[in-house]
Amino acid sequence: MKDPRFHSDWLKETIYHEMSHASHYSKVGTGWYSQFVNAELAEIVAHPSGALNPYGDGHSSNSPIIALGEGWAYHIGHSFTDKHYGMNSDDWGDQGMDYHNGFPIAGLSSHLNLLENFNHNSATDHFKWIPTGLFYDMIDARNDATAQIFNALQSDVTSVPSYKARLQQNPGNQTTQITDLELTGTLLL
Repeated sequence: MKDPRFHSDWLKETIYHEMSHASHYSKVGTGWYSQFVNAELAEIVAHPSGALNPYGDGHSSNSPIIALGEGWAYHIGHSFTDKHYGMNSDDWGDQGMDYHNGFPIAGLSSHLNLLENFNHNSATDHFKWIPTGLFYDMIDARNDATAQIFNALQSDVTSVPSYKARLQQNPGNQTTQITDLELTGTLLL
């Protein structure tokens, strides 16, 4: 099999992921983003090589802001790549699982299958504490709430719990989806 790092959708997913950090920065400003970058740099220094590089183990004071920033970036990376490639996507591996177009859920691309099947209990994922599938789980009923979930990313929102509280402040929000995610254990707050 061809090295997946050279597949077009792998490159696009990486670009969308990184560009989502830029859009997040434009939304929250320098103060928030400096905290985010410094948190990731601290984890890189603490774990210079090995499985915990670059995000750490999820138990440090840096973890909440990393979880929020990277969870958003993974969502945008895979969601936008799906919009471009759809069912023409290459296969993806994550959390010890191989995702294909139509597998494990028929009708979803490999990118959306990855987001939909994110498992916060995965024994093979050192970064399972980053809620990679959270944002997709809030909109997967196919109601396009992307603007609302992006607008909740404000400079004073530095963790997943504070993000949840911001989402729940407005009528017409994702309260039902958030409650459902908490009940199923997908959203650990």
